[in-house]
Amino acid sequence: MSPEPATSAPFRIAVLDDNPTSRMLVGRILERHFTCLVDPCPSADELWRVAQETPPDLFLIDIELDR
Repeated sequence: MSPEPATSAPFRIAVLDDNPTSRMLVGRILERHFTCLVDPCPSADELWRVAQETPPDLFLIDIELDR
């Protein structure tokens, strides 16, 4: 009997963007074209909370966030 292949957890991407439309669009594109889970984050505080609870494999961050 051959061993079963190991199943891995889905790839996680945290998307930080203060624009809700951009955040939603980027999340949908990523989910549709890649096998991944997207954690949409509207603020750095939310990103920090998400990263502490379930660390993402990749951070996608808007470089022009409002303060």
